Amino acid sequence: MAPLKIVSCGLVLVTLLTCPRLIMAATAILPAAAETPKITLEGANGENHCTLDFKSGTYVFKSNNYCRNDQAIGLELEHVPSASNIWLYDDYTCDHHDSGNYFWVALRIIKNDTSTLEPINLDTFASAPIDSVVVPGVQLKGRYLKANESMKKRTSCVRIELDTPPPVFP
Repeated sequence: MAPLKIVSCGLVLVTLLTCPRLIMAATAILPAAAETPKITLEGANGENHCTLDFKSGTYVFKSNNYCRNDQAIGLELEHVPSASNIWLYDDYTCDHHDSGNYFWVALRIIKNDTSTLEPINLDTFASAPIDSVVVPGVQLKGRYLKANESMKKRTSCVRIELDTPPPVFP
């Protein structure tokens, strides 16, 4: 190795060893490890919270699988990717065409790495206009709510679709 390169490398090494701020600055520009996307159904009175990994799939709460049935009053998102759909249903069929539904909600994630600062009250989806952004990064694409009913304490199924087109309704 040429003498000039040896001296240059030595100076860089000595500088890094004697200046911890440079090391901290160098590590600050490295990208952080990706956080695991999650969806949490918030229960009433701080009880019965349920967190699911945000992966494509259908989570039916029959027999309290995955989450306790009919407990959710809010929804919280952590590091959820864009181009995802979230469906909430009150029925085990997880089908928005089911005539026995009390409610269903279709949400679209429109911003990458979406996290809510606090839980979204499920009844927010009952009153928000269709296609509105209910919180930053979350758009309401469709819903049904039986007259004189609440979306709270009725969730029996969650369906998550990653990297998929938005839901379309006639």
